[in-house]
Parts: sequence; C-alpha cells; structure tokens
Amino acid sequence: MSLAKCKNCPNKLAENARYCAECGYPVDEKFNVTPEDFLRDTNNKGKTDKISPDSGQPMLLLEHQGHEYLWDDENFGVWIDKSILEGIDREAAQVVFENLAEEDQRYFNQAKEHIKLRSSGLKSPISENELDEHHYKALVIDEDFETKGIWLDSNVISFWYAATQNKDVPALTQVEELLHILVHLKFLED
Repeated sequence: MSLAKCKNCPNKLAENARYCAECGYPVDEKFNVTPEDFLRDTNNKGKTDKISPDSGQPMLLLEHQGHEYLWDDENFGVWIDKSILEGIDREAAQVVFENLAEEDQRYFNQAKEHIKLRSSGLKSPISENELDEHHYKALVIDEDFETKGIWLDSNVISFWYAATQNKDVPALTQVEELLHILVHLKFLED
C-alpha cells in the first residue's frame, strides 16, 4: 500500500496523519482556517492603521477573551502583542503542553531543538522593523525582536486546527492554545 501524498507539497503522509509533517497542510481540508473561524466569539472593533505583513492592507482589531489581536482579513494572519505572551501563566502553559498527544509533544520538542532563524522579508505592523522568522517545518513564527510581538500566518493556524482536530472552537482560541505551548517550551526565548 502506498502512502498518500500531501496536497500542498511533495511530501508523503504518514499513515493516520492529521497534517503534513513538512508543511503543516491539513490532510482533511476542512481544517483550513476561514474568516468565520476568526470572527466566532470575537468582537470586531474595525479597521486600524496597522498594515499587515502579508497583504499590505490595514488590519482589523479583534477582541477575544479579553485580548486584542490585529487580524489580516485578506490572508488570515494574526499579530500577537508581547503583552499577550507575557500574560500566559507558566503552570497553565505546562498543563496545555502535557495534555497534547504524545506525537504532538514530540513534534514541538523537535521544533524547539531544531529551530532555524532567518530574515522573513516581512515588516512589523507595529515598528516597521523587518521580522525574523523562527521556522521548523510547518511551524513558522515571525517575530519583531524590538517589540517582541509575533505574526502567525494562516498556514500555522490551519496546521494547529488539523493537529487538534477541533474545528468547533474559534481560531483565536486555537491561537491562544498554541501560544501556551510556545511559552512552555520557551520557544521564542534566547
């Protein structure tokens, strides 16, 4: 029996894969993030003067569970301010990580161990600095080293929807869970 091929890259998928281990593309495309996923249980506060690193268009300010995010409603990326990352409780972050499937724990531990850093060519919506890209396979996080904010594009969020197999929760809830994992692993710390 031959293994299935990823719909997004030349990688072969492991048996029972939820996402492509190389590019993060969901095996089941229903897990690709949509605008509706972002707007669910979220207060849309309207357009801002902050420009998306991806589309170059003004972003929307979204409020979700007491936090404000800048969202690109064209490319579905989201800007996370450092205050959100700093507000994550370390013990809660550890619990979130420990509740992951063993396979996902391995993936994130490998990512932490093998992460690479390069210039992304994208501009921060806050400082106009060029963002630096932390990348390991499907996990790509762009960071403004001056402001400590991060940019997650739609591919990362779709990857996480596929990993959790839970499309019933809002995209920003999924983002917050992913942020807990990154904080637990000290992913963005030197």
